[in-house]
Amino acid sequence: MKKSIGYFLWVSFIFMLFGCAELYKGDEDEQVEVILPPGPTYTTETEHTLNVVYYVPADEYDREYWHWRLSGFALDMQKYFELCLQRNRIPNKKFGLIVNENPDYVKMHYIKSSLPTDQMIEKNMPKMAEEVLAYFEQHPEEKTSDNYLVFMPKYTGSFCAHYSLGTYSGIAFCGVDHEKFKVRYLTSSRGREAHLASYGEVLHTLARSFGVPLESHKMSSATFSLVGAVKSKAVSKIYRWEWFYTRYCSNSGNTLNLPKGGILDKVILPEAAARFLEKHPLFSNVAPVEPEPLEVTIDEWDIRSLPGNPALEEDSVFVACTFHSNKPVDGIILYNDPWASHDVTVSYEPINAASYAAYQAASEALERNETWDGGNDAYGVYKNILYAEDLGNNTYRVTFDIAMGDLFLNKPFFGTWSKSFGAELRFRFIGKDGSRCPSYPSVKGSLTCETGGDYRRLYRLSYTASNSPITHNIATLYGTKE
Repeated sequence: MKKSIGYFLWVSFIFMLFGCAELYKGDEDEQVEVILPPGPTYTTETEHTLNVVYYVPADEYDREYWHWRLSGFALDMQKYFELCLQRNRIPNKKFGLIVNENPDYVKMHYIKSSLPTDQMIEKNMPKMAEEVLAYFEQHPEEKTSDNYLVFMPKYTGSFCAHYSLGTYSGIAFCGVDHEKFKVRYLTSSRGREAHLASYGEVLHTLARSFGVPLESHKMSSATFSLVGAVKSKAVSKIYRWEWFYTRYCSNSGNTLNLPKGGILDKVILPEAAARFLEKHPLFSNVAPVEPEPLEVTIDEWDIRSLPGNPALEEDSVFVACTFHSNKPVDGIILYNDPWASHDVTVSYEPINAASYAAYQAASEALERNETWDGGNDAYGVYKNILYAEDLGNNTYRVTFDIAMGDLFLNKPFFGTWSKSFGAELRFRFIGKDGSRCPSYPSVKGSLTCETGGDYRRLYRLSYTASNSPITHNIATLYGTKE
């Protein structure tokens, strides 16, 4: 009798479970998915959590099961960044979310825009940001940090881009949602290729909204940088960067022989980028406010290269600086950055020496701008303050040894006619409280002369023919190592 009662209760539970659930019938070769609704209880993981939003244009409709599907991606993104930090020797760090008692869901805010799709485009991000921020001003109890992950349906004109609000605060606008945008496809290379090609761009956009600068990986690295791009391709007679985030879930648009469905374990954040997140409010759980600016004065630069004018891939550059600051510094990053933005408005047509000269000049003008983040072809070397020499009175000396062969350089995308192009070495400092120097909105610090500024030193790269080695003028400008 007890066995019969137990069986009856179990069957009743199964009927009740499926009575509350919605069944999603997938493609013919898919299994049926059981989608349970969220429960009434949400729990805040940390004091400061990422605000997750579903933002729908006035003339668009909600994509089916959006809360369930996008919650899965928010949780996967949380794990992705945690693993990126772990792989860079930063354990037990992740951004917080508000999670439901049903582990398939996180708290998401719904905003129906007053703007139609033809106005919800990238150039109107300031207006869209106003609307998102106005929602949280009207519901101040719902705001949990100064960072926002804003999903939007995929529509004509939808986009992925970040809108900066401060040093490490911002909005990640991600217009990618559709009925097949489901985290389950991450386990299938065919599914990733077919439905999730844009997911790498979503991860990139969120990283940028956290204030992570653009940075490539080293040539010797076994992984690719989520925030880097080192290869260009010509599109409509204009050179455009090929970003490594496009390889996360897809091989579309890439010329290298990569597996279909992307390379999930290879596209990560490099160490310098990960160190920015280590001190971010969402990852360190400190107050979600802009810290007082970190002020660093470099008292002395010392830059040397190997003697004998070796080819770039055989050379090393040695950089040391002595500096003092107004408050404790946690780490120092030295970037080695070739100048090749490509994001210029000068027409590159017809393709000839004169048009390319104007194009290159506009590109270098962008790179000189202290608020322009053109470091997608740079690589950064990070050193903790513990590895610097403490000279007392909050003054330190730090040294770097950079293998120049780790630069990514593809001469054809600098143009058939160009034999010389700019580059720079630059410092950026991270305070123990998460502050940065140069501070927002400056990315590089200003240039005060032809060879540099407070945190920058310029040099040039050159070659004589397409098959000739690349050289630089660091020895001439700054000296050689004895």
